[in-house]
Amino acid sequence: GSPNQIILYEKFKDHIFFNEQLGVGGKFGSCEDYDNFIRLNRIGATFFYISRIYSFHPAKSTKNLMSLKDTKKRYKSYSPGFVYIIKKYKKYKFIPIFLLRPLGGSFIKIFELDFKMANVYFSVFFFRMELLIKNLV
Repeated sequence: GSPNQIILYEKFKDHIFFNEQLGVGGKFGSCEDYDNFIRLNRIGATFFYISRIYSFHPAKSTKNLMSLKDTKKRYKSYSPGFVYIIKKYKKYKFIPIFLLRPLGGSFIKIFELDFKMANVYFSVFFFRMELLIKNLV
């Protein structure tokens, strides 16, 4: 998931911005927060992990109400942003987990007899493979 960021504005105001190509409505559809995190980390910002802070995304519960086509579209929309991050920051070590998560999810969903989501996760896996080949090879 993405990080919650609480930033000391006065200290980093010249460095806080979101790449408008990333995120909902952008060309790449996701990872605007991760891009901001990496940039701030590189200039010396300190971050702390606090496991007791949660972000709830109630829209995830609507996946059962969406068609298979719309669910696939939604799940795929997060992948291009992460490929952009991998390429921009040369984070190639993230590629195995980037591919294994949807593949593992598909097998878990098969065992749970949730064939719709198994189909979605398989589709995301192949979509991610295609994105990586097109953008990194």
